[in-house]
Amino acid sequence: MAKRTPSSIASFEDRLAKEAAQWRARAQSLPPGQERNDLLCRAQQCEIAAKINAWVTSPGLQPPAEILPSLLGKSPR
Repeated sequence: MAKRTPSSIASFEDRLAKEAAQWRARAQSLPPGQERNDLLCRAQQCEIAAKINAWVTSPGLQPPAEILPSLLGKSPR
């Protein structure tokens, strides 16, 4: 079994982006309907997971501006 070097290992965000693209490609081949919507939802979940991962692993760890008011108990303006 060959050893995997760090350069040959895709990052978590890269793997999520690839998976999202695959879900979207599969969805494009289907007619409008529930199955297509489910695949697009999976793609969106991968994209959201990548954004959350980037936020959680960022050095500053600042919450996104659009959810900050709800975290502070303030109503959005």
